[in-house]
Amino acid sequence: MSDLARIGIWMLLAAGVMASAILVVDATHEVRSLHSELQAAITAHDEQMKERSRLLLERSARAALPEVEQVATEQLGMKFPHAALRLEP
Repeated sequence: MSDLARIGIWMLLAAGVMASAILVVDATHEVRSLHSELQAAITAHDEQMKERSRLLLERSARAALPEVEQVATEQLGMKFPHAALRLEP
């Protein structure tokens, strides 16, 4: 094999290694970008879950009083007094 052929093979191998290195750097950059997007999506999801929990708690708190009043009037037969007397000791 001539020296020119050996130099050509080495140049071809060097070009292949360089192309591979560039592809690795590009893939690494893409993975980092995707990881950053994932972290942002997870943070947004967590904030939305917190908001949902707060809304559910508020909804249950607002629904609790009418439900207690309905059970008291319908199931227990309780009525709101029209005239309340104040007892003093």
